Amino acid sequence: FLTLAKCRVPRPIGTADPQDQHNLSNFVEMVVAAYRKGYDLDRLKLEQRLASAGKDDSSAAASPEDRAKQNLESAVLSQSMRIVMLTLETVFGANRESSS
Repeated sequence: FLTLAKCRVPRPIGTADPQDQHNLSNFVEMVVAAYRKGYDLDRLKLEQRLASAGKDDSSAAASPEDRAKQNLESAVLSQSMRIVMLTLETVFGANRESSS
């Protein structure tokens, strides 16, 4: 729902908890901005991996539990990114293709 709100699509009844919306707001804004710049899901995921590669130098020293948590968070982030991009493609994909 946050993806639709960022693109000013009318909001259905029964949306997510406001705290959850706040926590995901920056993430959704980043994905929407990338979509508007013409990024597809693969390019966005590549950019994300490259950006996190520079930050993950400390992961070699992390405990197995910490690495497992990082892997889980990465998987959730990847699926969330996919959901946002698919939402954008569903709502705006036809307009994007017809204007090309």
